[in-house]
Amino acid sequence: KATDEWLFLCACHKTPQECSAMDYSLHTMDGAATVLNSQRYFADRVNIPQEKETFQLFSNMLRRLYRIFAHAYYHHREEFDAFEAERFLCERFVRF
Repeated sequence: KATDEWLFLCACHKTPQECSAMDYSLHTMDGAATVLNSQRYFADRVNIPQEKETFQLFSNMLRRLYRIFAHAYYHHREEFDAFEAERFLCERFVRF
């Protein structure tokens, strides 16, 4: 359970189910990598299809990845700040 107010279900299962924050993070990143490397969605790495389905894929993927940043920021701030000071991952994600 994310908080007492929110329950996030992991969509990387056949039926969405509750996962720990760590499992949700790993499942989400693995799922994003699978989609981005999929010949089904991106047969040509240079020309990305300009279709509604493609934009929905990106929107869903980015929303889920943002949840990982938000969780780390609000629940593990010290570790987040130390990692961000060295790698700038969140800054690069936001600029993307």
